[in-house]
Amino acid sequence: MQKQYEILDVFTKQSMAGNQLAVVYDADDLNTNQMQKIAREFNFSETIFIQSSDDENNLAKLRIFIPTDEIPFAGHPTVGGAIALAKANNISQGEFILEEKIGLVHCGIDINNKTNYAEFRIPKLSEIYHENHDLVRISQCLNLQKNDIGFDNHFPLICSAGMEFFAIPIATQAALNKIVLNKDLWKEILEKYIDENSQWILPLYAYTKISKNKFDVRMMAPHSGIDEDPATGAAAAAFSGVVEKFESLNEGENFIEISQGIKMERPSFINLKLDIENSKIRSAKIGGYVSTFAKGTLEI
Repeated sequence: MQKQYEILDVFTKQSMAGNQLAVVYDADDLNTNQMQKIAREFNFSETIFIQSSDDENNLAKLRIFIPTDEIPFAGHPTVGGAIALAKANNISQGEFILEEKIGLVHCGIDINNKTNYAEFRIPKLSEIYHENHDLVRISQCLNLQKNDIGFDNHFPLICSAGMEFFAIPIATQAALNKIVLNKDLWKEILEKYIDENSQWILPLYAYTKISKNKFDVRMMAPHSGIDEDPATGAAAAAFSGVVEKFESLNEGENFIEISQGIKMERPSFINLKLDIENSKIRSAKIGGYVSTFAKGTLEI
């Protein structure tokens, strides 16, 4: 059996930056076990499989896999998948719906001779919870000092917009760059939050504020096969709730820029748009550029 695939770099305008994504086409006849093995073979943070949707109103169905498990939603696979499908269907501008396990995801794309841009409306608004944590243990886990944790009114909490992340504010860029995650202590800290039926152990989402509406972040999920991720759209979606809680936002549209992957030398830039009504998020969008790196054929 042969399957066509592409490797995309997402949240970047240039190849060999951003976050790598493997896209496998015409995957209707692949079973879950085969898809998981292929994802493990690529060993990127995510691999997507494009299947036909049962609903003609949806452009396609996406199955999303990390190296160890299938997940219901992720950001850079949605952005990359939207561009891949738009090109495959000769769509240069417009909107369409993708079907993911989390539900229906509304996407918009703009493709021209120079750039490929896609954005999507997050299908589930961010929620935040579990706000009381031991800052000393967290700092030890990250190879930092207690005073490196937090800035302004920000403090650690868990956030989710379909995928959960442990968002930890870091006082300075220097401290963010210094982080070395103690995997054993991390798992011990998070033991009470671990789902026995999933390979997904809460990832670290460490962030610092660069300037107003601009943040630099690092994401690590070593227990799920991702030592560090150069760009994490699902985390940016969850992070919208953190921004809503701690930052002063204007009524109407707010633009947040998130940089990631800098220390990994795979710089990524994620655009987060928040529509605020009565001081609450009414809707949120994640967007970014996509570059094609490679195309090929799988022999399965």
